[in-house]
Amino acid sequence: MLLFKDLNHMYNLGFDIILNEQEETAIYKTVELDQVIDTVGQRIFGHYRVIDFREIGGKTYYLLTSKSGIIGWTNLSESITIYKKEIEPVKIFDKNFEINDVNNILRLDLRNVDINKVYMSKGFIILNGNVLEVLYSKKYFNWFFNPNELDHSLKINDKMNLSNVEDFYLDSGFLTKAEDVKNESLMHVIDYFPNLKIIRLKHKNSLLWAKVNKFEHEKLNRKREQLSDLSYSNLFAIHLAYSYEEDREKAKKVIRSLIDENQSLLETLSNNQTRNNLEYTNDNQKNYKTLYQNLKTSKLGKIQIAYWRYLDKRRKNKR
Repeated sequence: MLLFKDLNHMYNLGFDIILNEQEETAIYKTVELDQVIDTVGQRIFGHYRVIDFREIGGKTYYLLTSKSGIIGWTNLSESITIYKKEIEPVKIFDKNFEINDVNNILRLDLRNVDINKVYMSKGFIILNGNVLEVLYSKKYFNWFFNPNELDHSLKINDKMNLSNVEDFYLDSGFLTKAEDVKNESLMHVIDYFPNLKIIRLKHKNSLLWAKVNKFEHEKLNRKREQLSDLSYSNLFAIHLAYSYEEDREKAKKVIRSLIDENQSLLETLSNNQTRNNLEYTNDNQKNYKTLYQNLKTSKLGKIQIAYWRYLDKRRKNKR
């Protein structure tokens, strides 16, 4: 797997993978590898995140997590690393796209590809020297596509004169016409797909689409380089930049959630606090215990407790 050691040893970053190992590969509960809790089996081809690693007996074991929590430790050799990039809305040019081997290996059904739909390109993989973008729909991983088969939107976010546009539509496949939408002098253009020559715009509280034969804006002067044209070092730099940015944003969200979740407890303490002490009545003690249990059993609370236990056990193992 490309960059596993680079990412862990040099930059200490978590990263995403598509699990692709032998189905009988064991998954262990702890890094001691003394208790098998599962095998790759039903988890094969799943999308997971690696948050830690250890070198054991000449092999590298990785700690896998999912949205539901920690999965366990397992050895990875054939799984696919997903690199981070800028999140971009994309449209597939047409139905005559290349069926890449990786889609077949992972049993991804390309019959469900909808060229009338907008997908989100959130990452890329490098296989045999080739770069493929990872497409998502509604936060779920879908397929791998050659960058040259995708039209990447260019952000505009500006009010523009669209007097040359005759018709507006409710979808990017131009299947449903937007009735009773009048062409105003200035309309808010969100983004532009340069190859297909279509724009997405916001009108009142609705998203609309339109075809434009001629479209000019200063932001179109900025050249967008295809990932397939970039060197390995530049691809690595892109991944690092967006990995740090994503981790920073996730940390902000967790902090905000923890603050909100603990707000009721802080308010209760503040309301019951006197100058030098707290009045601990039976009712107060009961309220504190209830609030504590609510925090402890919440999703964030469970994650935090599991993380503390993991760190504590790791510190003990290093003594």
